[in-house]
Amino acid sequence: MPGYMEIVARRADLLYHMGQCDQALELLFEHEKQSPDPAALHLRRVEMLVDSGRHQRALELLSEVSSADPEGCFLMLRGFCHEALGNLQEAKRAAAKLFDLGVQRANALILQARVAWQLGNRPMAEKNFREAIAWDNNCALGYLGLGYLSRLRKNQKECLEFFEKAFLLSPSTRETGLAFHEASVETQDYVRAEAAFRIALRDRLFHRRLRFILIDLLLRQSKYEEAMAETESVMVDFGTDDGMLSAAMSIRQRVGPLDGRVISKSRRTISLCMIVKNEERYLGTCLFRIKPAVDEIIVVDTGSADRTKDIAAAFGAKVFDFPWTNDFSEARNYSLSQATGHWLLVLDADEIISPLDFFLLKKIVNEKSNERYAYAMTTRNYVHQPALRGWVANDGKYADVERGKGWVPSSKVRLFGNHKNIRFVGAVHELVEPTLKKQGVRIRRCEIPVHHYGKLIRNKNVAKGAEYYRLGKKKREETNGGYQALKELAIQASEIGEYAEAVGLWEQAIGPNSSDATAYMNAGYAYFMLNQYETAAVHSKKALEIDPDLREAALNYAGCEFMLGNLKETLLCLEKILEKEPGYPPAVGRIAAAYLLSGRRKEAFTHLGHLSRKGYDCFNILSEQAKALVFQGSKDQAKLLEEAAFELKIPAGDKRPLPGNVEN
Repeated sequence: MPGYMEIVARRADLLYHMGQCDQALELLFEHEKQSPDPAALHLRRVEMLVDSGRHQRALELLSEVSSADPEGCFLMLRGFCHEALGNLQEAKRAAAKLFDLGVQRANALILQARVAWQLGNRPMAEKNFREAIAWDNNCALGYLGLGYLSRLRKNQKECLEFFEKAFLLSPSTRETGLAFHEASVETQDYVRAEAAFRIALRDRLFHRRLRFILIDLLLRQSKYEEAMAETESVMVDFGTDDGMLSAAMSIRQRVGPLDGRVISKSRRTISLCMIVKNEERYLGTCLFRIKPAVDEIIVVDTGSADRTKDIAAAFGAKVFDFPWTNDFSEARNYSLSQATGHWLLVLDADEIISPLDFFLLKKIVNEKSNERYAYAMTTRNYVHQPALRGWVANDGKYADVERGKGWVPSSKVRLFGNHKNIRFVGAVHELVEPTLKKQGVRIRRCEIPVHHYGKLIRNKNVAKGAEYYRLGKKKREETNGGYQALKELAIQASEIGEYAEAVGLWEQAIGPNSSDATAYMNAGYAYFMLNQYETAAVHSKKALEIDPDLREAALNYAGCEFMLGNLKETLLCLEKILEKEPGYPPAVGRIAAAYLLSGRRKEAFTHLGHLSRKGYDCFNILSEQAKALVFQGSKDQAKLLEEAAFELKIPAGDKRPLPGNVEN
């Protein structure tokens, strides 16, 4: 298993190859002083600067080296920097010293060869290049030098062979890649170059420069479909700047959008239907991942001010404008009206379907007996907060796409036949189910989940919540305060932190004879967030009377008793929760805090250890509860939790990157 500093070096190399040189240098600098071998990280910083052509900055870093240099690495790099900057006497001295020390002989010969080259002594340069190769047959810079000499002799074939050898020996080196690419263009031997770059990319998938050169080689061979696919992959892996998007749009014009109408009639086609607004950050990932499973992409833009429409078009979507009318169903239905596929699949820009389920999706749509049905899919709304209603822990079944610590399920019809009478209804929280029922189309449960990341994206989640809240108020007015409209608005009010308004709405919705356990539970949560713990406890307890298995209500109730100082009742409630669901993280975290305040430290740390091993931030769990106790005036109890938190000091958390650079 690689050590910590080796992991740091690998991460820095990845950043550098992705074109983020400054970030790579900063990462190495941050960890250099902590490293048991700081010279190794310092050396890597210098190597990156030399490779990127920043020789003066590299010399400045080399001047900071105070440690011994028995391998001659720093001396060798100093010589190459001086040669590149035209300080030939300094370069010669560095080479001579390397010979005297008996280290880096091949590089010393290369350094001598380059100095001779600059002085116009090409025979000596060639002699030294060949001696370097004789000393080390894998000396990429030796073959590179011979390639330059062959180019001067206008021997293009020999030049290409030398540059190819240099590139295959050192594909990550900037100079070898650029020289080989240039030679392949001069000789128009694109097939040979493409093969070599594909070999290099097998172990260097995230090497930005190599990927860009491969796209260029594909375009020079008029392989537009392959170039388009590679360009889309690059946009997802490295982000989409204006230059990349412009190039992608140019290729897309040659390829054209996805068009299900040209697909063979031997199978049924799928049109992906989406409505979007200002989704440039996330849309590319969604489209890239779903493309292999669909035959047409319909994107309806409701007023984006960013590059959303261009990105959609670059990924092969048919893009349409639709002025926003404060009605999600109207926009959805316009997207359906533009689709030509036999089946319609509805997704949002922050959602994907795993490739693991593509086969099942194709199987469903190609069975003719299924045409009388529509399919409801479970949406896995990934979250960081395990205390949410219905939370389910990630189980690794979809390891490549799972994010956060778990997900909250929701279900709605996502897949149905393309019939003009099947349309969405509802200005907000729009659904297609009512018209399916009206048309006599039966709904089946589909085992394919939709993976939704919107709740992990804080800024987007807040903006979306505010929009739904605004539309929810409008819906309440239009329905004269109907029960469903009140509930929806109360939920949205809580989601944007308007808890005072939320409790008023819940009280209206509940009424004197309500038997809706979730309404009492949500009201209890809103009161809890307003620090009204006694009222919150009453509502949470009422929810449990109606539905004793409502674990979130039990968790709310335990939290209220904890804040009120009733530790015995707190522990009793939490122990019951954990009897039914051992390991439920919010209950484990809260019972650990209750054990600490009860003087049962061993039991508390046992529970915290379980959470830590699952990747939860125990320091934060205790700190948040301590802050709440301070606000409540229970400073002595808060201090106990704070001391335990600092004793642990083991923040964990999910370190994996999210699709499309989603914020963590």
